Amino acid sequence: MVYPGAQKPDHQAVEKILKELKPFEAMADSYNRKFFFPRDLLVVVAETGQVNCWYSPDQHRVYISYELLDFLLKLFRQVEPETEARGDALNTLFFVALHEMGHALIGELDIPTTGKEEDAVDDFACLTVHQVGGSARDQALAAAKWFSIMGSRGNNADLPFWDEHSLDLQRFYGIVGLMYGANPNRYMFAEKIVPQRQLKRYVNDYPKKLESWERLLAPHFRKKLPPGQNLKI
Repeated sequence: MVYPGAQKPDHQAVEKILKELKPFEAMADSYNRKFFFPRDLLVVVAETGQVNCWYSPDQHRVYISYELLDFLLKLFRQVEPETEARGDALNTLFFVALHEMGHALIGELDIPTTGKEEDAVDDFACLTVHQVGGSARDQALAAAKWFSIMGSRGNNADLPFWDEHSLDLQRFYGIVGLMYGANPNRYMFAEKIVPQRQLKRYVNDYPKKLESWERLLAPHFRKKLPPGQNLKI
């Protein structure tokens, strides 16, 4: 973990809070306890000049940017009160960090993927927050809200069909669907927006995706737990 030092006053205030609460340190410690990594993986929380977070395979680093948090705060403030906007912005940032850690696991541990890697690591983030439980699940719901807001803007001519990421509304339904599949009673709101036949698929897909990630990561676990418990990271 490293904080190179923020320059903007708003970012300095956020950095002070993050250093006190240590959410990213806790994440890094958890991954170190869970996996054998072949080399050091550095998590950098910084002003990056980009509204983005990313994994750099060449540098073996995960970058978490204050600029993305700025963007998320501005976005959520347009649709909800300040306290809720701050919570959703931070929870979304934490979800994005888990998403990037999924990329890092694939890159650092040489994990094979088929299909879109971006979808796979969205799934990974959802699986981990559900396994952790409690308020961690709010991270997935906040990210889904982000994609819902983003997906409601613009028109089809503006959509990046060529991009490696699925479209925003697809990512919204992907997150909501996987969380519903994990616990239909907790996420019953999905039944109002998704056809019944797809809801059944979500329920069938959850254990398959959980087992797939556990099997792929199994050679790298420091200690393997019973099936269904290994992504509590």
